[in-house]
Amino acid sequence: MIADIRPNEEHATEYIPRNPVVTVSQCVPEMSEHDANTVAVILASKAMSHVEGGWPKDIDYSEAEHTIRYRKKIEKDEDYIKTVTNLGADVQDLIKQNNAIDIYDEYFTGQWADHSAEVPSVKTVTVFKDPSNSVKRSTAYVNWHPDATIPKVAVSYAILQFQDSKFQDMPLSSYVWDVNNPNTPEFEMAPTSQICCAKFNLKDPNVVRVCSRLTHRSVCTAFLYLSQSRTGKVKSLASCEC
Repeated sequence: MIADIRPNEEHATEYIPRNPVVTVSQCVPEMSEHDANTVAVILASKAMSHVEGGWPKDIDYSEAEHTIRYRKKIEKDEDYIKTVTNLGADVQDLIKQNNAIDIYDEYFTGQWADHSAEVPSVKTVTVFKDPSNSVKRSTAYVNWHPDATIPKVAVSYAILQFQDSKFQDMPLSSYVWDVNNPNTPEFEMAPTSQICCAKFNLKDPNVVRVCSRLTHRSVCTAFLYLSQSRTGKVKSLASCEC
């Protein structure tokens, strides 16, 4: 239905404009929040210990005489004989199939099915360059954050030929990078010697443990966290090269 209702001119003469007018408006949509308590679901775990079943209640399966007497009674039943006969035909077909095919023989030797969906490939996603441009250093060790949801990686930059005199003024800093920000390192580690290996602490990932040059001839190249002790401390085992 379409209706055309014209304004009443008599009502228009009674209209009085308001001056001044104060009004409030906003562009943000109004939203409401409601809390409700759902019905609690109670879960219970139940188990049953099945030792030997299939016996009537009046038969004690622990008594050999009771079970033997009951078996003889069932074997004389006509329904039991018919059931065994029908099952015997099915079992006989399966036995003939096993005898016809040797399950231990290789019938399709030399044929391998290719189940790969696509050809394996590798591409560069992010490059973490050493911020120190004075000397080109290689990456000695890379360690990812223990929590897979935190995209952080500790990268150790070092040159193991530390006895060479041309590397005396080599920068010593290593860095912790955020995978999502490869332009600037998130944290800088400034030791007194080169860092050959840096790893996040398994108990407290905010702590990064490093190993570097021990003496003028030996270098700690890697270390491994061992199991946690009763005192709550995580032990470690270091590997050195001379």
